[in-house]
Amino acid sequence: MTPAGASAARRWAAVAALGVVTVACLLLGTGLGTGAGRGAGDNGDGARLYCGAGLTPDTVDGSAAWKGVVVTSFVATDQPCPSPLPTSALLPLRLAVAGQVGPWDLSSLATLYVALTTVGLLAAAAALARIRPRMVLLLLPIVVPLALPWFSRFFLSTYSEPTGLLGAVILLSGVVTVAAAADGPAWPRLAGLALTLLGGATAATAKPGYAVLALVALGVGALTRAPRSRLAGAAIAVAVTAAVAWPVGAALQWQQEAYGAVNTHNLVLTAVGPASGGDALAHLGLPASYRAYLGTAYFPSGPSAFEDWDGVVGEQWPRLRGEAVGYVLTHPATASSLADTGLRAATDPSLAYLPSGRADDPSARPTPIPTVPVGEQGADRPTLERWLGERSIVPSIVVLAAGVAQTVVVIRGRRRCGRAATALAAAGAAAVAGGALVVAAAVAGDGYFEIAKHVWLASYLGLVGLLAGVATAAACLLHRRGRPVPGREGDDAEDDSRSSVPVRPVPRR
Repeated sequence: MTPAGASAARRWAAVAALGVVTVACLLLGTGLGTGAGRGAGDNGDGARLYCGAGLTPDTVDGSAAWKGVVVTSFVATDQPCPSPLPTSALLPLRLAVAGQVGPWDLSSLATLYVALTTVGLLAAAAALARIRPRMVLLLLPIVVPLALPWFSRFFLSTYSEPTGLLGAVILLSGVVTVAAAADGPAWPRLAGLALTLLGGATAATAKPGYAVLALVALGVGALTRAPRSRLAGAAIAVAVTAAVAWPVGAALQWQQEAYGAVNTHNLVLTAVGPASGGDALAHLGLPASYRAYLGTAYFPSGPSAFEDWDGVVGEQWPRLRGEAVGYVLTHPATASSLADTGLRAATDPSLAYLPSGRADDPSARPTPIPTVPVGEQGADRPTLERWLGERSIVPSIVVLAAGVAQTVVVIRGRRRCGRAATALAAAGAAAVAGGALVVAAAVAGDGYFEIAKHVWLASYLGLVGLLAGVATAAACLLHRRGRPVPGREGDDAEDDSRSSVPVRPVPRR
């Protein structure tokens, strides 16, 4: 075999190995590999999505919500509802349905998500392998967490969250590729920028709370400093903005029209009010009688549980929301309390209140609604506080510290720690920053109601950031000691800037 043929064989072997690891992790996390798929039971949000694909749950009441199991049996029609939630999550759902009419199983959507995630990571692996085959290892901090059911089980669900996870995976794989290809071959760097754009746009348009991830993609474009990437970096910033502006705006408008007053109620009464010790109520012009409602979410009781809810909150929500956000920005103690709750909630992505067993799984047992734990929902303040009290903020602080440390590695450049460590650090810093933004958006969007579910993607991003931080430290240490690490300059691999023709060594004098 010629040197060029051997080089190509090593590259494709590395890509194939990454594909096998990715599929194995996803099949393990979703349970599809064992035939007992794990999913995430519907909490009522699913109808906003699956109706847009013309799906109806094949249940007695035609609903998939709060059944104690994951409803996987649907009936597909060719008549979608007229105004579903504007989200990129509709695209894979409609692709999985593929115009089918009649019985339809949710497992086909999970299989599609597995395929899309694998393809996205393989694209990044191919670009990294072109630089050096062993650079494919840099994707492992992104891939390994997918083996945990906490994250992958959402692929078997009717939520928008799995599309956000798919986008985050592609986004971070693009960041790794961009950083690894700095000052190297042109097309791997451009491929990384394209993946960053695609992943950022996919995640940002999955649900309004994930729109902040577009900022990460914009940051990557703006901070790309390799000379030949300046134009591409500017282009990605413009492309991300253009790609997400209309769909994010449409989703926000839909959310405000459907749940603007509800979300404002939860923001004020479950989050800002309690975090301020009730002092915010007078500032917001709410009656003193509403102190009795501090910590009480809108759901499940609805407006009938609150005194003159329509006049106090329902008709005043745009003003209340703006003034509540302003109060937080001008009161550091309240902001700190809100951040503390969001970061604590992000340490537990298990979401135990959402069932994972399928209806056709003999081990799954329907759970009566009254026994569904509501701590993570935030619908019951004492239960929420008890659940939060069992969680420590230390893991989140460690993750944030890792993000800061990795940012320093990126700023100081490859000369200190090498190409591999810099690429890992870039991905880790992007993941931590994205996770922090998701937490902030979750608290500001809906208060503490279902806070654990709303910061669920931040849990994945934080874990990636932590794993990338450990890998960064190891790669930097090995580089400083002069040992070969994946992607280290001088390693025995090829890139486009080197000739594949052997060069005879120059004899020493």
